Amino acid sequence: MQTKLIDQRGVENEYGVPVQTQNKLHDRGAFAARLRIGGKWYYRRSELEAWLDAQTVVTTHHGVAATEAPAGDYESYRAPGQQEANARAAVND
Repeated sequence: MQTKLIDQRGVENEYGVPVQTQNKLHDRGAFAARLRIGGKWYYRRSELEAWLDAQTVVTTHHGVAATEAPAGDYESYRAPGQQEANARAAVND
């Protein structure tokens, strides 16, 4: 049985996202939310897996095409300012 929380090393081992990359993405606001317990960073598996699902792309012989966003809170995984930029672009169209 898997626990509900996973630490940074666990993310690196199970999902292949290096700790340094996790930290860089988190600093940019572009990674799953995390919490600090006893001096270590942890992720909720459900949030981490939702973030991973949101990053999924499909490669075809025509290039890379993004898949549809999964059901749920996809907006929270966008980079800071991205929502505002998208709203401005929609108004200018």
